[in-house]
Amino acid sequence: MNFLSNLRLQQKIFLFTSILICFIFILLFIGISWNMRAHLFKQQDEKMQEHLTDLINLCELHKEDRQYSLDNAANLAKNIFGQLGQAREDSVQSVVINATHQETQSTIKLTIPVLYAGKQKITFNYDWVDNIQKLTSFQCIIFQKIPQGFIRTASTHVISDKNLRVVGTYIPNEGKIAKKLLEGKDYIGSANNNNSPVLTHYMPIKNNKGKIIGALAVGGQIKNNLVLGEKMTKRKYFNNAYVYAMLGNGEVIYHPNPAFKGTNFKHSNPNFYATLLKNKEGKDRYSINNEWRWQYYKYYEPFDMYIGIVVSEKNFINLILNDLIGMLVFMLLALLLLSLYLMNVLLRPLLKPLKEIEIVISRLSEGISVKELDINRKDEIGEICNSLNVLIQQLKKYTYFAEEIGKNNLETKLELNNEYNVLGNSLIKMQYNLKNLATENKLRSWAIEHNIIISEILRKYSESIELLSEKVLDFFIEHLNIQQGAFYVVEEYENKTKFLNLKIAYAYERKKMIKKQIDITDGLLGQAYHTGSMIYSEDMPKDYLSYVTGLEDYTATYLLIVPLKIGDDVFGVLELVSFYPIEKYKLDFATQSSETIASSMSITQSNELTKQLLVDMQETTERLLQQDEELRQNLEELQALQDISDTKQAEIEKLLANAEYQKQMTKENSTQLKMMQIEGLKKQQEYLQIIDEYKKEIETLKKRG
Repeated sequence: MNFLSNLRLQQKIFLFTSILICFIFILLFIGISWNMRAHLFKQQDEKMQEHLTDLINLCELHKEDRQYSLDNAANLAKNIFGQLGQAREDSVQSVVINATHQETQSTIKLTIPVLYAGKQKITFNYDWVDNIQKLTSFQCIIFQKIPQGFIRTASTHVISDKNLRVVGTYIPNEGKIAKKLLEGKDYIGSANNNNSPVLTHYMPIKNNKGKIIGALAVGGQIKNNLVLGEKMTKRKYFNNAYVYAMLGNGEVIYHPNPAFKGTNFKHSNPNFYATLLKNKEGKDRYSINNEWRWQYYKYYEPFDMYIGIVVSEKNFINLILNDLIGMLVFMLLALLLLSLYLMNVLLRPLLKPLKEIEIVISRLSEGISVKELDINRKDEIGEICNSLNVLIQQLKKYTYFAEEIGKNNLETKLELNNEYNVLGNSLIKMQYNLKNLATENKLRSWAIEHNIIISEILRKYSESIELLSEKVLDFFIEHLNIQQGAFYVVEEYENKTKFLNLKIAYAYERKKMIKKQIDITDGLLGQAYHTGSMIYSEDMPKDYLSYVTGLEDYTATYLLIVPLKIGDDVFGVLELVSFYPIEKYKLDFATQSSETIASSMSITQSNELTKQLLVDMQETTERLLQQDEELRQNLEELQALQDISDTKQAEIEKLLANAEYQKQMTKENSTQLKMMQIEGLKKQQEYLQIIDEYKKEIETLKKRG
């Protein structure tokens, strides 16, 4: 570092510029080499795609040849069948067969007539279809018409492990083959038989009345592996490339090396096999025996086959690239020496303006205001000065803009010279964020202010639910710019069934005391009650208010229904209608304040219920006190009667004792005794009568008490 610090500016510039140029040339060398390599790879890709297209065309020609052979075989089979005579169904002879749906595998038992062609029996006649196969090398099948479709009654197709003919399966009427045959037309197409693509040709069989009674089909493999494999492996591309082919299940069927034929990529190279199934076509680079190779592949759907070409990277690319790299190194070295010489010549007149530029940039980096440079040049230095002057102008503009933003003048405009101006865009973004922040603060202040107002209303008018509903509705009408509104309270009938009771309505600066009860299952109000969610519509039906709320038939557009709930309990519903859209912050406020209103309604309803209970309790207490006083007076009267009864009882006992005494005295004088006895008995009867009267009077008092 001391060595560099002691060098002059010119020497430093020369040293660092030389290093920079060398570094640039090295990068340039790497870039050109890489570009040449990429160009060669691109050429290889294009040629390989051409070769793959050539192989695909070869498969197409092979497919067309097989189709042509199949059509000839079908015509031959049709002619031979026609030479047997007119096709007919023998209604006398019939056979029983188990018919199996070839798609669903469901089986039914059918009785079908025997099919004849002239005198030749065709049903279950395997010799005839085998003869067609020998003549054409294609499989042959006879179908008979049944109500469900076309059933196989003779076929050359044999299940090898059971040595059984494939008969009894039927083609359903809804299938495309059966539909074509029922139209009286041939069906020519491809199919998939046991995961192997085949070509087919179906021909309808008609009786002498033109009725379709069956079908004749000829089919076979879509490709001849022996012929196609020989043609493909003979193809030569470049000096060292070779062709291979693989079935969709991963089995290699064509390869110039017999050792690889029959191998399966699904097991030997599962990752590459998965890539083949996913991409269908592409390329892959791999190493074998320390040699890099490229393989290009493409999927040919008609044969369910992947066609690949393998080429050595070394022989195709590296030899050409090495020669080009040697020439490129010599040219780059010569250009490097020439550049260093020219750089030394051109550096000297650049030092003075560079020094001025360095001073200006240094002052700018320190945040000091500078004047524009007065350097008139048309070279790169002049362009740098012009750019620096533009930067100085822009910084002055940015400074003014920032000062205006600092003064809270958020509407100040800033013109940018281009859309990629990072600093300018950042300042504009800052202005935008400040505007949003100001708007958010304004909306937040609005929400806080109105929360205070609604809280004060709820506190002040919580005496009754009628007064509370009126003031709450007035608040929303005034502060949310609402033209019509209604306040519903959830109440219960005597049978505990809930309903919405309209407490107060408002329409165009007029309050309406409307008596209306709405079932909680009716309309949008019922929906808001059950879901507990706010409903906001910007396309309210014209007759909504007339048949839902009973308000006057005014035309409005925007409808807001806010359920007033705490948790899952709904205490009321607020319905607001406006000519104008309701802003989102007002909707949010309505939703947020609904719980506070519902809580106040709950408290008000509880207070009203408590007051009513207190009144009822006071009335009950007064009634009980009155009854207690009456009972106390009755008890005092009973006690007085009891005292009188005790006094009378004592007198009676005294009279009885006196009567007893008089009785004793009569023993001395019989005449006097008799007379006294008579008188005593009279008095005794009188006393007994008095006692009975007192007893009745006591019983009456007891009953009254």
